[in-house]
Amino acid sequence: MGKLNQVIENIWPDTQAVFRRFPLAILMVALFTFSILDMSWWKIVSKDILEGVIGGTILAAYLAVILTLVGEGRGRPVSNILKAIVCALALLAGYYFREIEFLPQLAIGAAILFLGSSPFWRQTRNDVGVWDFTHKLWTAVLFTVAGSVIYLLGLWAIAAALKSLFGIRIDDLLTDFLLPIGLGFLAPVCWLSMLPAHDEDDGDSLRNPGFISKAVGFLGTWILAPLTLIYAVILIAYGVKIALAGALPNGEVAQLVTPFLIIGTLTWLILDPPFIQEKRLARWYHRVWFPLIIPAAILLAVAVFERISQYGFTVERYLLVLAAVWALGIALWFTFRPKAKRDIRIIPGFAALLLAIASIGPWGADQFSSINQQTRLTSALQANNMLDENGHLKPVELLEIIDDEAAQKAKGALNYLVRQRKPNRIKKYFSEDDSFEFDKNFVRRKWWDDEKLQKRFNLYGVKLPTRYSGSYDHYNYYNNRQSFDISGYELMSTGQYFNLQPDLDRENTISFGSYELITQGGDIRVQLDGNVVETFEAFEWLNSRPTLDENKLDLDPRLIIYADEGIQIAMQITNASINKSKEDSNNRNASLNGILLGKDVWSKEATPNP
Repeated sequence: MGKLNQVIENIWPDTQAVFRRFPLAILMVALFTFSILDMSWWKIVSKDILEGVIGGTILAAYLAVILTLVGEGRGRPVSNILKAIVCALALLAGYYFREIEFLPQLAIGAAILFLGSSPFWRQTRNDVGVWDFTHKLWTAVLFTVAGSVIYLLGLWAIAAALKSLFGIRIDDLLTDFLLPIGLGFLAPVCWLSMLPAHDEDDGDSLRNPGFISKAVGFLGTWILAPLTLIYAVILIAYGVKIALAGALPNGEVAQLVTPFLIIGTLTWLILDPPFIQEKRLARWYHRVWFPLIIPAAILLAVAVFERISQYGFTVERYLLVLAAVWALGIALWFTFRPKAKRDIRIIPGFAALLLAIASIGPWGADQFSSINQQTRLTSALQANNMLDENGHLKPVELLEIIDDEAAQKAKGALNYLVRQRKPNRIKKYFSEDDSFEFDKNFVRRKWWDDEKLQKRFNLYGVKLPTRYSGSYDHYNYYNNRQSFDISGYELMSTGQYFNLQPDLDRENTISFGSYELITQGGDIRVQLDGNVVETFEAFEWLNSRPTLDENKLDLDPRLIIYADEGIQIAMQITNASINKSKEDSNNRNASLNGILLGKDVWSKEATPNP
């Protein structure tokens, strides 16, 4: 074994050290890698089980690392038995994540946020030490990513060389075996090997900063800080505009404010060490940042709760509420508390706490949102008198919509429960003798595209409002799985898409033989040698088609776009749709998908259309 250990240390000097330091974390990484390999090679475990196992192993690995760092920070290792229990609980939570409505990705996020503070758990304030450890931790991430890219490029080069020189193809071996091992196992272990001890000398990165520390300081001081402040001015102006208008725009506030809060606070943390605070801009940014984000956090909270009042909670909106709570909480703390209380561990620690709380339980993002949507569904069904005294759906022939607004709310809530794969919550609306049967593959199918469930709730024909302009009438045609006759045509294109929005000024050009088909404003212009030979009013044609039941368009799939003395350009329509706003008759759009067919389209003579 001595020679084997020597060989291993020659290949990777820190192998034994990292395996001794993080044995349980490496075991979890190995289990994660095995799960990825099983999906491609052995297929021993079903995909449904692996979906939970993968999240559980990632969470368990991070928790094992955190417990090791906590033990190192306090000078007394955490018991291996306790680590094993914690990892086992994480694996079980991942395995049963659907049954217990657990979101492992949020728990993983909480663990990542806590990593930098874990060696300093329950210790006195040490901003310099926390900053230095976190700086080294994320520097190790950057080096690991760089090493992974080099590994990836090297494998691709080897694969290309084997294919070119010897005709040997290793594409499957590369993607299904070598990449999972390299990126799923070797890269995390490499990162673990670079994690510093919490008491390492911080001279290089703080008292006498090296290249990387100076680069981080330069990035934060002269790039991130000015850009964030400029964005803050724009956001303040936008807030004033909203106040003057007296109305919140749909869906825009969260997209603008949330990245601003996160990136700006990250910049504040980057600018925290003393050697960066020597710069006047860094000191000024430190003073103004947290008072500056108080109105931004309030604006985000108002916008999110306005959205929730209309459409209820979802996981995404729940997380936006947490973002507002986090930003407002740290802003108030760092603005009004004494400097001695402004421990930088509060910033990632509060975010980690919120994510951990949101990951599981009736107060968690998944279960809380599902309960909220189920409550909305029940109240909306009751408003339309669709439930009996036991809370079950009445027979479908007795269902009638008497409140359109409540029906829209019911359909939105039902769609959410389907997308989040909550069959047990939906089944509560069916009595034992109900004739409706759930598909056995409910959790794996895209049921929100299926008509059967919505028809049972009598909600299939209900039009939902969009986030932009109210509700639409949708009309569709599908014919993309049937063969068609191409005899008489000598040219056929690949599938083409035509955007037929009437108020769209942008042109889209398709070359077809000697002709060009230019789509603009709902029309298709046929040109030859720069001359327009035909203008086909495609939107008006599609808008005039009759409709069948369930808003299906009735049309001939063979559309003649241009014909003249033996020349013909036709389209075999595979999909067509037209949408018309109920609130604004001018707000409408349509599209055509199909394959172009050409007869004698290489002609060079053009007769301009008068």
